[in-house]
Amino acid sequence: MNWEQIRAQLETILEHSVELTQLPLTSLETDDTTVRFVLEHKDNGEAVVLRIEGGELTSIEHALIDMMIRGAQKQVAETSTLPVRTQEQVQSEMQMWVLEQLNHGNVLMELPDKFVEAFQLHENRIPLLLMLDSTTKNVSYRSFKKLLESFFSNEILLMPLLEKEWLILASEDLLTSKAAEQSEVAVTLEEELSDIGSGLHEMLEAEWGLECSLGIAYPCVPRPQLLTTICKLRETLTVGRTFNGVNRVHMAWQLRFETLLFQLSDDVRSAFLEDVFKGNENVLDSETVSTLEQFFMMDCNVSETAKKLYIHRNTLLYRLDKFKQEVGLDVRTFHDAVLVKMCMALYKVYKLNNGKR
Repeated sequence: MNWEQIRAQLETILEHSVELTQLPLTSLETDDTTVRFVLEHKDNGEAVVLRIEGGELTSIEHALIDMMIRGAQKQVAETSTLPVRTQEQVQSEMQMWVLEQLNHGNVLMELPDKFVEAFQLHENRIPLLLMLDSTTKNVSYRSFKKLLESFFSNEILLMPLLEKEWLILASEDLLTSKAAEQSEVAVTLEEELSDIGSGLHEMLEAEWGLECSLGIAYPCVPRPQLLTTICKLRETLTVGRTFNGVNRVHMAWQLRFETLLFQLSDDVRSAFLEDVFKGNENVLDSETVSTLEQFFMMDCNVSETAKKLYIHRNTLLYRLDKFKQEVGLDVRTFHDAVLVKMCMALYKVYKLNNGKR
């Protein structure tokens, strides 16, 4: 009970100094210069009391104080009889609420106050979505949460969503502390988030042998943005695993181009590929694809790409010229490089969709 609030109210009403203190039960006798009111008894043989030194109270003031104290004591007694819900119970309710809203497409709904207050979700959090591979063993919630909190060195909100899908909300303090440690070097928000994601993925593989993919988005305030953020993270994982399955950590800001292409219909993708390749998609064999991907990754630099592929510069030029002869596109020019990169991305989705049919 906040007895200090009662003390301050009485001091204002009586216009006299009122002291809140603890005294042994054996010294509660009232003398001529002190008026004491017992608020509650402690287990250590002491009592919490209000003490008014040198105060002379009228019978009305005395009755008023007694009434205020009894009302406060009754409130404490009634509250103590209510069932106490654990954080896990509240989180389970929140999980059911989140899944229900997502299933009904209510992605703009704000979190109810009881969840916001229970987990302080009115403050910025770093959102991560972890997807375990289908062959990966199931994990225990408590053990998994303990492992993650040891990595983040702070409490987190961990929530299972679909089977083998886990939402992680980590404290934004991770970014503040890291920026302070590396104050001599300019570090972008994207670099910090990327480091956190890579470090977490490496730890999960090394400590638990978990095969998983991880999606990361910018920090957000969960109260108004949790549902839309979960949708964004799911999209990031889907797009990242489709276009860049080799990587296991996917950042939303690195997939803007791929996300745009992913939203095209199958008919539009197919028509675009037919228009560019004239039905000659077979030119995108594994060697050509790996060569072009590395070429684009090295910003179309021939020398650096040849070093990265451990081949002679002339060998790389031969491959690029061969591709130009077969397709009619020279990836050493900006326009054709953009067109080919777009076609390669669309072709990945095309192969994925045809593989499911």
